[in-house]
Amino acid sequence: MGQQSHFDRVRGLVSGHSGVPASEITMETRLVEDLGMDGDTGHELLEAFEDEFGVEMSGMAPFNYFDDEPPLYWFSAIIPFLAFLSPMFRRYVKRATRGRRAVTVRNLVASARAGTWIRPVHRRTDIDPTRMTWKSVLMMAFVISLFSILIVGAVQLVLESDRDGMFARLLLLAIIPGLLALKFAMALHWLRRLDAAATYEEQSLSAED
Repeated sequence: MGQQSHFDRVRGLVSGHSGVPASEITMETRLVEDLGMDGDTGHELLEAFEDEFGVEMSGMAPFNYFDDEPPLYWFSAIIPFLAFLSPMFRRYVKRATRGRRAVTVRNLVASARAGTWIRPVHRRTDIDPTRMTWKSVLMMAFVISLFSILIVGAVQLVLESDRDGMFARLLLLAIIPGLLALKFAMALHWLRRLDAAATYEEQSLSAED
């Protein structure tokens, strides 16, 4: 079976799962960045691809290529904030995201021809959790400003001996760090999953070699 035949079959499969016309799909089309095939859609495509071509994919970690649903994590904005404050955290993010790869139609065609999963070479261009976008800057400014206002207000209430108001303000001071701690815990869990997925795939490829 020639490469063109593999390409036509892969393109038809990708078109059926993405809803993008087959005529608009080329060898260099990226599943996530160009077609928006993330989360469950990406996972379902890989399962259909494995069934259609009988590709051996036991050593492949889907989390290296597709996020969970929804693709935009509500806790993700805290990652650049922590990376800005901590070089150690920034290095951890870099290590955890090392396995993030952009799957192209060419990768699928090559894997179909080889009968086994061939790990893509290029990194996903949308993965840089440490970058300080304008949204990250606004969030950091908001958090710092809010903390400053609450601390100043709490100090004033203490000095004025307003016990009821002081309790409410101190409660806010406890809730906000608690929410930030929860966001940090979820972000750390996500990074650990990325790290584990990259490590798993690297070990599988090493074992095959």
